[in-house]
Amino acid sequence: MSRISFILAGCAVILGAGAAYIRLAPLDPAAYHVALTGAQSTGKPNEATFDSDFPLKASVLASRLQSIALAEPRTRLLAGAGLHITYVQRSALIGYPDLITVQITAIDPTHARLELWSRAKFGTSDFGVNSARLERWIAKLGA
Repeated sequence: MSRISFILAGCAVILGAGAAYIRLAPLDPAAYHVALTGAQSTGKPNEATFDSDFPLKASVLASRLQSIALAEPRTRLLAGAGLHITYVQRSALIGYPDLITVQITAIDPTHARLELWSRAKFGTSDFGVNSARLERWIAKLGA
């Protein structure tokens, strides 16, 4: 085996191991399924937040949002139920995980407050993916 082939094989093994780590790294629900009321943003460019009131009953808002979230590709429930849920959505190629926490609070019988926090587990840049996700989900809620 030539030296260049050996180096290329070594690089392939290292890249494969890195991709496997990213895709298979465990996600501790206790670390990501957090209460959003009063939570501080990290200020990193790879996260997005949203909060607003909706003229919907809290349970209806939660049901609609869960349908929207789980209809997205490569998205699954990580922790929680009902009005406080955290989802994980992975990128198509490498499988980078983004964590999306949803918290809904009833204001009165016909209105609810929705808080969302979407953030990447790895890195500091997400090319606007988290912000675009929240915009897409909110647009679908309004439809």
